[in-house]
Amino acid sequence: MINGISGYSPSAYYTPGAYLNTAHPTGKVSGVHNTNPVGKVPPVTGVTRSNPAQELTYAQKVNRARQGDTSLLSSTELRALKRTGQIECATCASRQYQDGSDEADVSFKSAAHIDPGSAAGKVMAHEQEHVANAYQKAEKANGRVISANVSIQHSVCPECGRNYVSGGLTRTTIAYPKDTPYGKNQKAADYGYLAGANFDSKS
Repeated sequence: MINGISGYSPSAYYTPGAYLNTAHPTGKVSGVHNTNPVGKVPPVTGVTRSNPAQELTYAQKVNRARQGDTSLLSSTELRALKRTGQIECATCASRQYQDGSDEADVSFKSAAHIDPGSAAGKVMAHEQEHVANAYQKAEKANGRVISANVSIQHSVCPECGRNYVSGGLTRTTIAYPKDTPYGKNQKAADYGYLAGANFDSKS
């Protein structure tokens, strides 16, 4: 048996419901009102929301950049994405090539775009047209092609950093008999033909 503590009786201490004040409904304490009923959360004040852009994933930022909004990526990130082709490089997309020789029967007499992936092949094919013309010219005048050298020129795109074909150069040397007009005026004709390097709209 537990003896009662002075001022309290065991029966009063263990009376069921002794700690429930039935005069006050649940959720309300005498003199104090519940300002936050269950199910309703008050707005938090004094806290600013973080920048929504910081919550985007890198893939989402890249997708935004493809749609024209490049403000979420750094210049280094943009350059890398353009170099790998994930985002279009405006300079490479608008680059054009034009023949700079006086031969009217070769390609690219008017400026035209060449896809960077096929530029090397097309520029080389163009330069071979100059080589073929040199042999035809030599044959017509009973001459002989001493040399025909083709070089492909490369540059670095300032926007994406990719190495691209910027043009081509063909140098031919033709020897003519001394008794022909060509031979009297010049024993060897050295012709330089340039395609592409004379015209680059952006680079």
